[in-house]
Amino acid sequence: MARGSSLMVLTMMTIISCTRATDAPRRDPVADLPTIIVDQSDNGSQVGLVPGQKMTLLLIRNIQDGMAWSIASPIDPTVLTLTGGRTVGEQTPEGRRNPLGTEEFSFTAVGGGELTLDLAYGRLGAPPNRASNRFLLRVVVDRFRRP
Repeated sequence: MARGSSLMVLTMMTIISCTRATDAPRRDPVADLPTIIVDQSDNGSQVGLVPGQKMTLLLIRNIQDGMAWSIASPIDPTVLTLTGGRTVGEQTPEGRRNPLGTEEFSFTAVGGGELTLDLAYGRLGAPPNRASNRFLLRVVVDRFRRP
């Protein structure tokens, strides 16, 4: 009888320990990945991401010249999505607005694939071929790479 009770207790302990292990919240490995920060010094280069990883692109612009950065060619939404954008202006020590600002574009990698991110700096509404500056970045999203 004691042997049967010991076996029963051992079985119950095994079931409880397995239940606790599977009930534990799982960490999302993508949430722990750093956001990749890209700026004008990365023009013409390549960046590697995994699905779910975030990337922020920072490009300098002159707020007073009527020009801005815009996406010049379509982005494949199965590879990368634009999740936000804003212009950040700075103030001088005297409290005046600095004419130089930073355009910030936020992206999230979606699925495996490659694309060239193409941005043009020009007058608002002007076609990309009239741009005074271009920014090109090769984006590779590797769905097989482990975060």
